[in-house]
Amino acid sequence: MTARPENAHQARLLRLLRDNGSNSRAQLGDLVDLSRSKLAVEVDRLLETGLVVADGLAPSRGGRRSHNIRLAPTLRFLGVDIGATSIDVAVTNAELEVLGHLNQPMDVREGPVAVFEQVLSMAAKLKAAGLAEGFDGAGIGVPGPVRFPEGVPVAPPIMPGWDG
Repeated sequence: MTARPENAHQARLLRLLRDNGSNSRAQLGDLVDLSRSKLAVEVDRLLETGLVVADGLAPSRGGRRSHNIRLAPTLRFLGVDIGATSIDVAVTNAELEVLGHLNQPMDVREGPVAVFEQVLSMAAKLKAAGLAEGFDGAGIGVPGPVRFPEGVPVAPPIMPGWDG
């Protein structure tokens, strides 16, 4: 899946569903500063992309019952933790439950090319094990300072060759 949130409202709704689990449209409306019509448009767009799915009816709050929505259970994310002396790679579902994990010794001083070749190999093994057909997103941690707007390491003292 290559769908991505189209705007900040959709990204916020996805974060709420990730952090809080299944919610009704009414509950989401209580948590965000959007009109009911704007919320309906954004939720419908997320449903169309396949990032979220319907999850049954919510309990009545006095009026017509709202439908619950949740993150699509087919979403798969790759988590990568590059340490000073090892690499951990995991596959998670939308609720960030770990479905599979691999650990490999590796010295980060071998440089970004060697390290990422190993990361890609580990990700391929997890895919081959049937844990994911593809990845809908990835997060990478490194043992050094990062300039977050660009997502790049900045003069990491134990990571020669990784600056920028």
